[in-house]
Amino acid sequence: TVKSYLRGADLYFSPGWPLNRDVNASLTVNKRLMVMDVESARLGEIPVNRINLSADNVGLDRETLLVHGKINAEAKSALAYIGA
Repeated sequence: TVKSYLRGADLYFSPGWPLNRDVNASLTVNKRLMVMDVESARLGEIPVNRINLSADNVGLDRETLLVHGKINAEAKSALAYIGA
């Protein structure tokens, strides 16, 4: 298990998705499971606070990204972020 803290990090979750900026989060990687408890970040143009991200099967090219939390944004911004 690897545990770390990210402060002001910029991350891509998937090719073609917007850059996630100013990520402040705890990060845990255990085998093929990645979990992030995000204190604050900008997902594309959407500011977020207190969300949880997890991805299973990391490195197998069949990851599933789950995001839990409340986001206050217009539907247009949210849809633009996920590429819908």
